[in-house]
Order: sequence, then C-alpha cells, then structure tokens
Amino acid sequence: MKLHDTSTIQRGTIFIRLAVGLIFLTQGILKHSDAHMGVDRFTRIGFPHPASTAHFVGGFEIVCGLLV
Repeated sequence: MKLHDTSTIQRGTIFIRLAVGLIFLTQGILKHSDAHMGVDRFTRIGFPHPASTAHFVGGFEIVCGLLV
C-alpha cells in the first residue's frame, strides 16, 4: 500500500521551490527599486553603509531567487 504518489511529492516540491524563489526575487527587486524597502530600511536598522548593503542584499536575493 502506497502512502504517497511520487508525482504528487514532486509537484509539491516544485510548488514550494517556485513560491520561495518568487518571494526572494520580488523582495530583491523591491530593495533595488523602492528606497523605503531598501536603503531607508537598512538605515533605520543601523547597518553601516546602508546604500551598498541594501543593493548587495537585493542583488543576492535576486540571484538566489532565480537559482531556487
């Protein structure tokens, strides 16, 4: 007796990867395009060099979102 069908598990895995990848991708794009989500947010948190840090983190999130 099979508990799970392998195609169902594969579809679930693909769905989760797409969801996580899209979240990373959209958040990375927002850090680049919206100052409130990027530079201003990193300034308010207290990061050193908030402009370069926000752009680095945004770029990293875009790359990782595409890789996922």
